[in-house]
Amino acid sequence: MSLQSLNQVIAQTNTLTVDEQLQLMSYLLVRVRKSYMPHRKWREIRGLASPPILGQDAQTEISRARHEADETRAQQLD
Repeated sequence: MSLQSLNQVIAQTNTLTVDEQLQLMSYLLVRVRKSYMPHRKWREIRGLASPPILGQDAQTEISRARHEADETRAQQLD
């Protein structure tokens, strides 16, 4: 689109009502999101990251977090 065409479109938006402008904005946002942030389905990306991602097993991380929470509760009760 040329700059002249873009300026014509912008000028035309000045004649729209507020509701129409909001509807146009919504339409443009959806289009931009689709082009720059494609929606990926989990089954498309499943298995791409090799476990463990952070260098430790998930169960180890859960156990560590629970242990820390238990210690925090014990300190609060003292």
